[in-house]
Amino acid sequence: MNLMTNFSLLTLALIGGIVLGVLFFGGLWATVRMVTKAKVPAIWLLTSLLIRFLITLLGFYYIGAGSWKTMLTCALGFWIGRMIVFYSSKQLELKRIEPGKEERNEA
Repeated sequence: MNLMTNFSLLTLALIGGIVLGVLFFGGLWATVRMVTKAKVPAIWLLTSLLIRFLITLLGFYYIGAGSWKTMLTCALGFWIGRMIVFYSSKQLELKRIEPGKEERNEA
């Protein structure tokens, strides 16, 4: 296989893994926020889990395409996607909480 083609495939696998990671962990974050307001939280949790697993497993299956290198690169991208969601959700929560702290200190 050509070096450039191999690099292109690994780059696409990395990007695909990042997208899968953001979808999986972003969906988990959204589910946890929705569960607190839901009338039947178990249905939200189970449905979200099944949809996230299905998307992730199908994504890894198609992106991996029988090559351990692309599968490993996709897994690295998945981990990077997890870090992106972790830090961005942390920043969103801090922005949501900080205005309340300022109001309490001023009063």
